[in-house]
Amino acid sequence: MGLSKLGVVRLGAVVLLAGCAASPTERVASTSHSPDAPISIYAFGVDGPNAVGGVGVYVYFVNPSKTTYKYVRMWFSARNRVGDVVVSEIGRKRDAGIEEIGPFGFGDGSSRSGDRFGPLWYNASIACVVLEKVELVALDNSSKTFDSEAVKQLVPRGATTRCDR
Repeated sequence: MGLSKLGVVRLGAVVLLAGCAASPTERVASTSHSPDAPISIYAFGVDGPNAVGGVGVYVYFVNPSKTTYKYVRMWFSARNRVGDVVVSEIGRKRDAGIEEIGPFGFGDGSSRSGDRFGPLWYNASIACVVLEKVELVALDNSSKTFDSEAVKQLVPRGATTRCDR
């Protein structure tokens, strides 16, 4: 098994090498909720608010399929603690989209520490996000869109709402 990621940290005269030796098959087995899903979004949630009320999202996903994706696009809506829709105080937007740029082949996905996007909204009352839609764009530019009920097949137990506060 080779290293899929390598980090080098220099502490004075000491150099530390850190990496993850998990193969794509091992990564899919340990993180994917379903080997039949075109993508497995195994964690996501609220990132923030920051000092000025800016709120983003974090995302963890893995590709358990044999299709290589050029782009993985996701749209989220913001919610307060009781699940009511919250709009941004700047721009008044309810939904916000993110784009991951690949290629993402079998076993590839977000970084091991997750990917963070934002701020997407400015409203300190945001406590939850709902995954509303996902678009997967393959290398041949064909795309598949999942929304409403279909997006539930991309997350464990169909849980499209995540609250972190």
